[in-house]
Amino acid sequence: MTTPPPLPSSSSPPPSIPNSLILGLSGVSSSGKTTIATHLLSIFSSSSSSSSSSSSSSSSLCDVTLLHADDFYRPEASLPFRAGHRDWDCAAALDLPALCACLEGWLHRGEPVGARPRQGVILEEREDESGSHDSEKEGQDDELLALTRRLREEIQHQAAAATAKGIIITSPPPRLLILDGFLLFPSPPLTPQLPSLLHIKILLRATRAAALARRLARPGYVTLDGFWADPPGYFEDVVWPRYAESHGRYFERGDVEADVDAEVCAREGVQVGPRGEGLAPVLDWVVGVVRAKMGIGRE
Repeated sequence: MTTPPPLPSSSSPPPSIPNSLILGLSGVSSSGKTTIATHLLSIFSSSSSSSSSSSSSSSSLCDVTLLHADDFYRPEASLPFRAGHRDWDCAAALDLPALCACLEGWLHRGEPVGARPRQGVILEEREDESGSHDSEKEGQDDELLALTRRLREEIQHQAAAATAKGIIITSPPPRLLILDGFLLFPSPPLTPQLPSLLHIKILLRATRAAALARRLARPGYVTLDGFWADPPGYFEDVVWPRYAESHGRYFERGDVEADVDAEVCAREGVQVGPRGEGLAPVLDWVVGVVRAKMGIGRE
């Protein structure tokens, strides 16, 4: 008599929904994570507020969700101290079990269970002494928007062309969750669970000088408790040292401004973004990585 297989444990997670990918987009504060993530949402999303003239504007290759790790910050009073400052840049600042449960909910049940209200929202950047915004930044914004429109239309055209030919690129259509966070795959991992949930791991680069300049241009952030503004020395004492300590292993000699340690990155499955001052080349590269993973490379 054949013994029937055991019933699955009630604690076992349900199987993942097919063709579901979680992109972990990480990097030091002010490296452009949220900007890149927002443009990715526009590029891959099935709907858009932009007025595209493309006849395939309703076509899309995937269903996209954007989630911010900043939304899982703990209350300020519970944060540890470093160098006399409340430390928003360490693992203890985040509710990691809740973040992982949210990712698992999306992966297994189709929605980010327990998603939090938006935190970490950057208030409007300071104007310069003349009262105007940095014209170089405005030029970069225009370049990003133009690239986003072009890539979106390219993907929509590809989806429409495939549909017209009766080609099913993937079945069911792919689903993409973009997780934007400053500390997604440090060494050692924050939790063994988090890296295993990420199918694509991208680490964005920024020089210390560039990250500091961008950080200083921000008046503050929305938090559970109301508002946070960096006290003097916070970047130098907390932000950059935390980033360097947690990510040094991905770079030669442990120097986060040096060349990438290709062997370590390959072993950990981490892809490090290109160097450069502008974000447009970085966005173009990230889109290429995602499309390659989805099997929808450029025509």
